[in-house]
Amino acid sequence: MNPIIDRELAIGESKIQYGEHNDRIYVMEYKQKSGERVLKTIDRLMQETTYGKIIAKVPAEAEQLFTAKGYRREAEIPGYYEGVRKSLFMAKYPDPERRKVANRQYLESHLKRLKEMKQVALKPLSSHYKMRILETGDIDEMVTLYKRVFASYPFPIHDHQFIERTMRDDVVYFGIFSAGALIAVSSCDINKVARSAEMTDFAVNPDFRGLKLSRHLLEAMEVYLKANGIQTATTIARAVSLPMNATFAKAGYRFGGTLYNNTHISGEIESMNVWYKNLRSRKRSI
Repeated sequence: MNPIIDRELAIGESKIQYGEHNDRIYVMEYKQKSGERVLKTIDRLMQETTYGKIIAKVPAEAEQLFTAKGYRREAEIPGYYEGVRKSLFMAKYPDPERRKVANRQYLESHLKRLKEMKQVALKPLSSHYKMRILETGDIDEMVTLYKRVFASYPFPIHDHQFIERTMRDDVVYFGIFSAGALIAVSSCDINKVARSAEMTDFAVNPDFRGLKLSRHLLEAMEVYLKANGIQTATTIARAVSLPMNATFAKAGYRFGGTLYNNTHISGEIESMNVWYKNLRSRKRSI
């Protein structure tokens, strides 16, 4: 289990995560009517502890407010809200060292290859494997797999109670089994109001990598989301992981930007790529 777990704080209908583990403040959900309170809360938290980065996911109409406070756009998700309105990731670096990206050239070389990839059809999952939505009875196996795959993670997926709580809070987990054992897992974190979902928490047993199991999980989650009226699917993937980013590129996702030095995962702070896909191409994003 992670030795440090970042905290969450509700500010009206907005929600932020903050703490030493990711060394950041993250505005996870933002509502215009609590915008000024959110900014004041960030200022108060920064007086208590100087975090290296502040990142805020906000609707496009809030960009001017955050820009005036020294934030700059790092990524965007067209159609995040109801398939129409754009979401932006606005970033600020109180610590100048956090802004420096030592492997920028390496990440950019990855992106060049990813942007050249074409959408590829997926062959059916082998009959040797079984996929289904996971339940509370699967949590012990989920935690064991997450601990094996991730030395650290931005959220406490190594904790049984955390996963059980998220299962009650619009997070749907999918799993693939081999001979009755869980070998791959993922989740879709659904925002019913925005009609969007984040495809996340992918983990594959190292003994079963190379079988496109993450892609199968992704496709199954998309089918589920479409059936439940979700308009837009998104993800935030480790920028250094070419296979994980390629999974989304080959599934028709579009690149939305890079969140630099953003997330504590697999033992260190890493940059993350944002990808998105319109699941129902009926409305034009603004």
